[in-house]
Amino acid sequence: MSSRIQTIIARNLAGQSTPAENAELQLWLSESLLNEQTFKEYQRVWQLTKLKEYSFDFDKAWASFEKRIQEEHQKVTSEEHPIIPISTEKLRPLRILLRVAAVFVLVFSSWYLLKNVNTPEPILITATQNTSSKLPDGTTISLNAGSKMVYDSKFAKNNREIEFNGQAFFNVAKDANNPFILEVNGVGIEVLGTAFHVFAEEGSYEVTVHLENGRLRIFPLQGNVNHEMETTLLPGEMIVYNSLNNTFVKSKYTNRNYMAWSTRELVFNNTSLVQVIKDLENAYNLDFITDTDIDTLKLTANFQDETPEAILQTLEIIFNLKFTKQDQTVRIHK
Repeated sequence: MSSRIQTIIARNLAGQSTPAENAELQLWLSESLLNEQTFKEYQRVWQLTKLKEYSFDFDKAWASFEKRIQEEHQKVTSEEHPIIPISTEKLRPLRILLRVAAVFVLVFSSWYLLKNVNTPEPILITATQNTSSKLPDGTTISLNAGSKMVYDSKFAKNNREIEFNGQAFFNVAKDANNPFILEVNGVGIEVLGTAFHVFAEEGSYEVTVHLENGRLRIFPLQGNVNHEMETTLLPGEMIVYNSLNNTFVKSKYTNRNYMAWSTRELVFNNTSLVQVIKDLENAYNLDFITDTDIDTLKLTANFQDETPEAILQTLEIIFNLKFTKQDQTVRIHK
């Protein structure tokens, strides 16, 4: 973290940051989950310090500082030149800076002390490819490429909370006294022992959850409208949460292709080509562009451990269409 970001954080916590600095801070926060976790840690320390209870007299210290400035100014002014008092108006920005600097020192000194005494370190995991991971509590996770999660070094001891975005399948170890809580794009998912799939792209307003077994409690996090609203998910159900309007849409699901990115198995039974394309986009991180009408076309086929190129060749034969692939973009045309 740069010293500039540290200064902006201190000014933000002190209520002295400018709109431009707030925008810069938001940009830094959006760069990674680790940055968000770090900022939350500073906010926590800020609350712990309870600055209003400190007895440091800023006004008295400033008056002493102003007096010394005037005395030093008089010393360097010769008798041949008139003494021009320094305007307190010119010193006012410095007074604000001194106040913010004091806040900065207090907050970051407290943070350093807590960090080294009892604050757990954030652990960031970024999946560069499809991978599996096992958490300290025994929970197993299958992560899709590009997924990120953050948890602290005392995970499973003090809590089982994870910040996540991306796509993953969780098989959560049971611990009735320590619920597993996933924070995803503005929604919280609480479980005791459950197998479920979650999809939440970074920057997206939607979170999709499929429950295979167990039970989930899903709720908007603090800061959202109607944050007390919550819903329960049962096996065989899926839910889509929209953080823009704070709504849940729950339904039954039979299409298991949502796990194809991990299983590499795709099953289509009289499935519309529109849905086939959605499943291929999710499974292989593709982006389709359609230059012809495909609304009435349907597909019945199974694919196991096939490359996207092999699947596209099969679709060309079945539908007499061209599927031209360049990098991760596929254009459908005649």
